[in-house]
Amino acid sequence: MLVVFGYSQTLQDWMKLGDEAMKRNDPYGALRYYETGMRLDSMKGSLIYSIAEAYRGVQNYEKAAYYYSKIFRRDRGMIFKDTGIKLAEMQMQLGKYSDAKLNWRRVRDEYRESPNSYEYQKAIQSMRSCDLAKQWTSEDPSFMLSDAGD
Repeated sequence: MLVVFGYSQTLQDWMKLGDEAMKRNDPYGALRYYETGMRLDSMKGSLIYSIAEAYRGVQNYEKAAYYYSKIFRRDRGMIFKDTGIKLAEMQMQLGKYSDAKLNWRRVRDEYRESPNSYEYQKAIQSMRSCDLAKQWTSEDPSFMLSDAGD
C-alpha cells in the first residue's frame, strides 16, 4: 500500500509535504520530500528555491549554493528576490570570496535606488568583508601555534 501511495503523489503533493516540514523547522525531512519532487520535475523554479532553502537549513552550503545559483541564473531576482543575497552568503560560507563579492555587487546595483535599504547596506558591508577575508586568508599568519609538549 505504501509503495502505491508513493507513486501516486504529484509534484505539488511532495512540495506541500516539504513546505510543511520546513514550517515545523525540519529541513532534513523537507529535503526527503523535495528530492522526491526533483525526480518528478527538476526544472520547477519554486522547487529549486525550496530545496536550496532546505540545504541551507541543514548547513550544506555547497548544495545550497548550487541550487541558489541555478535559480539565480534563470530568475535574476525577478520572482525570488533574495536569491542573489542568499547565493552570496553561501559563497562566503564556502570561502569563495571573489564569487561572493561579484554577487554582492549585483545586489548593491539592484538596490542602488534605495541606498538606505537593508539590502544595499548589507551588500556594501559584505563586499568589504569579502575583501578583508581574501586579504587575511592570503597573508602569512603573524604567529605560529605549536604543541605545548614541544
